[in-house]
Amino acid sequence: MNPRREHSSSPRPRRPVAARRWAAVTVLIALLASLGGALPASATVAPTVSISTSTTRVGEGSLARFTIAAWPVPEEDLDVLLTVGSSTTADLGDDVEPVPEHITLRGSANGGHGTADLALRNNADREIEDHETLTITIVESETYTVGRAASSTVTLLDDDAPTASLSLDREEMDEGDEALLTVSVSPAPEADTEIAVGAYEGSSARLGEDYTLPSETVIVPGTANGGTGEVVVPLTSIDDDEPENDELVWVDVHDVSLDYNVAERAWAQVVLRDGDSPRVTMAAADEQITEGGRTVVGLELDPPPQDNTEVTVWVQPASSAIEVADFVGVPYPVYVRGAKRGGDGTARFELVAKEDGLDEHPETVRLAVVDVSLDYNLGDETAVSVTIVDVEPEPPTPDEPVTPDEPVTPDEPTAPAPDTTVPSGDDEPTPVPDDPVVDTTVAPEPPPSAADIIEDAIESLFPWL
Repeated sequence: MNPRREHSSSPRPRRPVAARRWAAVTVLIALLASLGGALPASATVAPTVSISTSTTRVGEGSLARFTIAAWPVPEEDLDVLLTVGSSTTADLGDDVEPVPEHITLRGSANGGHGTADLALRNNADREIEDHETLTITIVESETYTVGRAASSTVTLLDDDAPTASLSLDREEMDEGDEALLTVSVSPAPEADTEIAVGAYEGSSARLGEDYTLPSETVIVPGTANGGTGEVVVPLTSIDDDEPENDELVWVDVHDVSLDYNVAERAWAQVVLRDGDSPRVTMAAADEQITEGGRTVVGLELDPPPQDNTEVTVWVQPASSAIEVADFVGVPYPVYVRGAKRGGDGTARFELVAKEDGLDEHPETVRLAVVDVSLDYNLGDETAVSVTIVDVEPEPPTPDEPVTPDEPVTPDEPTAPAPDTTVPSGDDEPTPVPDDPVVDTTVAPEPPPSAADIIEDAIESLFPWL
């Protein structure tokens, strides 16, 4: 027989399911507490270890600094295994201090935060050599897992060879023009130094087709031959009859010799402006309009094209005004009539601000010509900005002042008239009883006892009992 409490003929109302489940949880917590509240060792989460560096370039004589960190912070000290990465080009011991095989991360029980710093010196020497790299990689272990940042690399800079850089005397040039390219070596070498200069992969202009250089190498005269550490060579744009977009020339110093190092910024750019396509400009008649107003936006192609030309004008994302909701009228595209059709290379459209009846701050429409066609190139002014000012509502007309009425004197209270009705016969008036007052207050349910809580928990956990 199960030792369960007998219920009376009127069973105790059961509490909601959520309350019974919470009671079961309470019992489970009490059971865990009776066992000491300890989880098995297998449930402990192993920390994840990663490595990082605060600088990626270190000069000779300076320290390459790495930080190794574990998360979550281990309670006890943690030994992390390290190795040299395969991308390392530096000689350990000669170029940089050796990498230790392991490093200890101090745990929280010993006042640590689960991190450790590793500093290795980039040894200074007088040997001319290339810049070199040092990569440190975390080795896997059973006591931790390796995070995504499993490796970190620094570049060890050599300061014994002179540093080469270059610059251009302009940012734009037309077809057939010439820009001056200056190649510098610092400090100025004693002997003549050959520097490799060429096109960078990001150039849209093609060397030999859009521009020329005297050669792929430049000789910088040394001080022994009266040199000053720099030389100037021409970069010439090729004039052709092919309509094309403006193109970018990007030249740099190639790191192919131990006689020099390459500066951090050893490149220069110049834009080649095509002279075979007309250039488009755009302007607005007004910089500010009110809601419900409008302004004219004009475009001009110079020289005027022979054929009709489509010019793309876009609403820029920086606009605070919203097309259709705040303004309309921007055509996609804008058609410019060519000379063969009697056009003069100009076109206009109206930008109309909509009246929305809302009280709002001024908003701005920003338009720009987009260079998406070989039929035109961008001129000097290809963007406009028009501010739409909210129309202030007219202030309401004040009502006429209301003259207060004269105060009304309340009437004197009048005594009720006596009842002169004579009752018939000897009958007395029957009093009408008041409605009975019904007590609708529900008595609160008494809180469950500890025995009830334990019983409900057992019923939830062991329904078969």
